[in-house]
Amino acid sequence: MQPAGVKVIGVLVRSSLMLVLHVLGWLFVKQLIWPAGELTLIWPPAAVSFAGLLLFGLRYWPVVALACTVVELQQPGTQPIGAFLSICGPTLGAVAGAWLCRRLADGRELTGLSVRDLWLLLLGAVLLGAVSGLFGTLSAVWFPTGAPVQALRYWLAWLLGDLLGIVVCTPALLALHHAVMQRRLSPLDRTYCRPVERWAWLLVTGLSLWVLLSYGVHAAAPVQGLAFLPLALLAWSALRLEPLFTSVPVAVLGLSFAALSSLGIGGFET
Repeated sequence: MQPAGVKVIGVLVRSSLMLVLHVLGWLFVKQLIWPAGELTLIWPPAAVSFAGLLLFGLRYWPVVALACTVVELQQPGTQPIGAFLSICGPTLGAVAGAWLCRRLADGRELTGLSVRDLWLLLLGAVLLGAVSGLFGTLSAVWFPTGAPVQALRYWLAWLLGDLLGIVVCTPALLALHHAVMQRRLSPLDRTYCRPVERWAWLLVTGLSLWVLLSYGVHAAAPVQGLAFLPLALLAWSALRLEPLFTSVPVAVLGLSFAALSSLGIGGFET
C-alpha cells in the first residue's frame, strides 16, 4: 500500500499532465485560421480529457472542468451563462464517453490495440461529442457572440471536431502512457523488427516531412500528390514496428494536415 504522500503526488502529477495537455491542445487550435463563424476542424482537448478519464478514472472529472474553465476564461466577450454551458458540455461529455467505454470494457484495460478497443473508443467518442456539442450549441444559440448559427449544423460540426480529435490523438496518448508506465515500446508479447529498421523508418519519416514542408511552405506548391509518403510510412510502421510508431505519427500527421488546411498551405483548404 502506497503512503498517502505518494498518492497525493501521483494525483497532482496526473492532474497537471491533463491540465497542461488540454491547454496546449487549445493553444494549437487557437493559432489556426478557420472561416469566420466556423468551428475548428479538430479539437485535441477532447482527446486529452477522454484519455485522461480512461487512464486515471472518472474521479478526475474536476480536472477536466478546471481545464475547460481555464480555456473559457481566455475567450473575451463570453456571457457567464454561456461560459458555464461551454464548461459543462465538454466535462459531462468526457465523463459520459469514458463511462461508456469503461462500462463496456468490463474492467479490462483499454489499450487501443484491438478492434474491440477501437470500436469502444469510437462509441465513447461519439457520445462525448454529442453531449458536448449539445451544450455548445445551446450556448451559441442562446448567447451568441457573433452571427446567428444553425443549431443542427453547429452541433454536427462540434461533434465531428471532437470526434476527429479523439480518433487522431487518443490512441497516441494511450500508447505513450503504456510505454512510459511499462517501460517498453509495446504491451504485446510479439517480435517486431530489429532496431536498425526502426532507425531507418525514423530517418525516412523525417526526410518525408522535410520534403512536404519544403514544397508546401517554402515553395508554396500543392503537395496533395505527395500525401502517399506518410501513408506508405504508416503502412510500414503498422506492419513491422511497435504500435507506438503508428499511433503517434497518426496524431502528428492528423494535426499537421489540419493546420495545413486551416492556413491554406500546400494546396490544402478548409
